[in-house]
Parts: sequence; structure tokens; C-alpha cells
Amino acid sequence: MASDNCNRVTVKFRDRTFTGHYSIDSGKVTVSCGEEQETAQIGNLPPQLQARMLLRELAMKEELVVKDELGIKDELGIKDELAVKEKETSE
Repeated sequence: MASDNCNRVTVKFRDRTFTGHYSIDSGKVTVSCGEEQETAQIGNLPPQLQARMLLRELAMKEELVVKDELGIKDELGIKDELAVKEKETSE
């Protein structure tokens, strides 16, 4: 993702702040945070709001990775929330 056409986006998730960058190309918004990225078709929502939603998904996935590595149970249902989101986007 080229940095000259990227916009910064930030979300708070579980008392942590996640910062990423998003770009818009060919009717899609792509968010990157570290080595991870998510892309979605631009819909009725403003691209910046979609970017924040995508960054939140990345934050949720990061939370799961950390918990899995530490052997912590997913008591907050993050996996369930991600599964619902993936089902919605696949339909």
C-alpha cells in the first residue's frame, strides 16, 4: 500500500489503541495495520467509517492471536463475533 495516498485511521479496542492506514482503489477500501490487512467493497457508508470497522476487525483478530499464544480462553466471544461477520460478508 503506497503511503502517498493513504489515510490514517485509529480505533480503541479493549483498552488498546490500534492505528492503521487505509486507501481507496477500484471501489474498495483497504486497511493495513502492521503486516495485516483487510479489504472491503465500498458500500453506503463513508469510506473512513468502513476503514474504522475493518481496523476493528484486525484488532479483534490480534486479540485472538495473543490469547491463543498465551492459552487464554475467549470468554468475550470474539471468535463468535468474527464468525458472524465472515458469514455476513460471504452471503
